[in-house]
Amino acid sequence: MRVEVQSAERPKTIAYALVFTLAWCGITGIVVYGTIHQPPPVWVMVVVGLFAVVGLALLVACVWLSIEYLKFGRVLLSLNEPSLATGGTLSAVVNLPSHVSTAHVINATLACVRCVWEKGQSRHAMYREEDVWAKTSLFPIRSRPASTSAELRFDIPAGQPVTDLPGEEDHGSAGVMGMRPEIVVDHGYHAWVLRIHVDVDGVDLRRAFRLRVLAGNR
Repeated sequence: MRVEVQSAERPKTIAYALVFTLAWCGITGIVVYGTIHQPPPVWVMVVVGLFAVVGLALLVACVWLSIEYLKFGRVLLSLNEPSLATGGTLSAVVNLPSHVSTAHVINATLACVRCVWEKGQSRHAMYREEDVWAKTSLFPIRSRPASTSAELRFDIPAGQPVTDLPGEEDHGSAGVMGMRPEIVVDHGYHAWVLRIHVDVDGVDLRRAFRLRVLAGNR
């Protein structure tokens, strides 16, 4: 039985990112305006400048993400098997929009991601993630009159961490959208993500599919 998985990029996540970015830029703007009338110490100016740079980068990323979604729309991944496990195989078909029919290959990466909310010296926990294992491969894109798709296949190594990040109880989550109440600060959780990239004219297609990987028998 095939299972269709939606990418993490969707109107809800784009709206969340946009609201967060606007709030960040708004607060930073107020602080910058205050420093104009009463210049603070140099180190404060440096910190405010860094916040402004981060805000600008977030705004550019949101605009780019919005343009990408408007261009390609919803992209679905069809899993050939509903359950994924370490020591097993990921076999799937990604259904691509007609915009990418001129491309010949799709770049796909399957990754196990370590996710942690680190508090450190800050009063608020900051989210960070990094790949602890990843495999990248190129797969041919097949264009037909009625559809464009690519068949993907990855071996999931035995011994890798399973999905234990709260909120990732099933395939196709929207990703991390804030700190859930059950999250333990400074504890390393793990999630699995399939990232795809198709190089086309203008804005490229980039999507991430959150997958739930269980413990295998081997």
